[in-house]
Amino acid sequence: MSSEPVSASAREPQLLTVAEFLALSETELGYDELVEGRVVMSPSPVPDHNHALVEALIQLRPQLPPELEVLLDLDVDLELAPPDAPGFTRPHHLIGARRPAPERGRWERGIIRAAEVGVGA
Repeated sequence: MSSEPVSASAREPQLLTVAEFLALSETELGYDELVEGRVVMSPSPVPDHNHALVEALIQLRPQLPPELEVLLDLDVDLELAPPDAPGFTRPHHLIGARRPAPERGRWERGIIRAAEVGVGA
């Protein structure tokens, strides 16, 4: 252990863009999201939450217009910052997304752009 003082820049966390965040490996426990370029973790939902999610899915699916599809457990790029700036993502448990989005989401670590979301919770 060094007795050298730590510079201010060494103490500041590296702020990530959405692309840099997506390049990180996924966490095994809980959910992670990007808030102003910082990775924030939260615990996995409890069983009651999952039960409520299924009930909401059952009720929502028949009410969606044909151009939307129900998707579960995806991150959303909130598109609040340019691609080269510290970004924002948010995990959503239930999403009504425009139909082209599911194919792209399968290839990009399960993330879709906010513009593709019609309904989210």
